Amino acid sequence: MLYVPALDRAQVALAARQNHPLWGGDRSPAEHVAHTRRQLAAAGPELLRYVGLVDERGRVMASIKRFSLLLREGAGEARRAVGIGAVFTPPEARGRGLATELLGAVMAEARDLGYAAALLYSDIAPDIYERLGFVGLPARDWTVDAGDLPPVARALEVRRARAGDEPRLLAWYEEAWRRDHPSFLRPARTPAIWRFFCSRNRVRGVWIVRRRGRDAGYVIAGPDDPRRDLPDPREPRLLWFDEAAAPGVPAERLWATVHVLAARSRATRVRGWLGPAGAPPGAGRMARPSSFPMIAPLVPDLRVRPRRSFLDPWQHF
Repeated sequence: MLYVPALDRAQVALAARQNHPLWGGDRSPAEHVAHTRRQLAAAGPELLRYVGLVDERGRVMASIKRFSLLLREGAGEARRAVGIGAVFTPPEARGRGLATELLGAVMAEARDLGYAAALLYSDIAPDIYERLGFVGLPARDWTVDAGDLPPVARALEVRRARAGDEPRLLAWYEEAWRRDHPSFLRPARTPAIWRFFCSRNRVRGVWIVRRRGRDAGYVIAGPDDPRRDLPDPREPRLLWFDEAAAPGVPAERLWATVHVLAARSRATRVRGWLGPAGAPPGAGRMARPSSFPMIAPLVPDLRVRPRRSFLDPWQHF
């Protein structure tokens, strides 16, 4: 088998047709191929490419979506990380260890390039990846009745984020982590990463919050989109909460603002991943049924402490 670090157009189409039954959703095979090509084009080859193992006839025998991402610990320098998604072997090639071989090739390539870590979200038993050096992170969700959130009288004024707000959104994100959770290992973002995952995860609800007449941060929350990967299983009339970053703004006021956003969308439930910022008052907590985040260090000086590490739903792949 030959490791191909960037599948060509025909090989991408073959890989997409192979995995269509698993990830195609309500798209036809042809639509799934087109959707895959659009994602690759939107990201660009530096951020996302399809890699694979091919046989002597050029047939794709295993494939992976390979992301070039960033991690940061506290206020330290951002470090490169390879994201591993859509690991797939067609039925006729299973049982030969090809997926493990391909994962090993991707991680070896990343290590040779000086990447600090590999990241993935497992939708199956994480122990498969633990044998390759991945460390599982806590995977819990919270859910709450929208009416149980802090009263709307405490809500902040909001407006939709615009393209020109992008630098401040990224700055608020970094400032919030450094201020509130300075020791965490977590994703870092560039403008390209921000734009791609807003598109890839169909994020429509990025809201600037205003306090004392000034922009003070943001909340990402919007009606559940059935074509987004999250959440699973789904609840009716659901508002999905990704994150908030508003340094110095009391949490109660942010949750009251989420209450207003839920009311505007006529959502009766609000749900999100349980991260270091915690859950809103009165929320129930549960084990996540899928999408277990995992990190594999690729360099000796990177230590993954599960309760001091977080991979978010916004950057889910």
